[in-house]
Amino acid sequence: MSRNALLRGTIGIAVSVIAIWILFQSVDIAAAFDVLRTASPAWIAVMLVTTTVDIGARGARWHALLAPIAAIPYRRVLGYTYIGYLANNVLPARLGELYRSHALGEGEGVSRTTVLGTVVVERVV
Repeated sequence: MSRNALLRGTIGIAVSVIAIWILFQSVDIAAAFDVLRTASPAWIAVMLVTTTVDIGARGARWHALLAPIAAIPYRRVLGYTYIGYLANNVLPARLGELYRSHALGEGEGVSRTTVLGTVVVERVV
């Protein structure tokens, strides 16, 4: 493992630990579970299905935008899409979009600048 990868991994773990600590300090966990207990399972299922379809469609749209640049399988593009949305939930100012373009660029060997351009177009669409 390279020193750079070790440093990035350490920073990633540190950010995750800090985010979890902030979460537990700012959220009343017992009250959150009380709300979840009273929620209708049918509405939770509807929410899960619509969210999955929504992110799947966004991944397909991004896959279509990436097709002329690089032949990346849909499942991997969808994975990078989920990574970006996860990062958006943790990082401020939609930095997850930058992170997903960086992750795809590094993981697939594509220019990060070009990938960022497709992310901008995908978000505008």
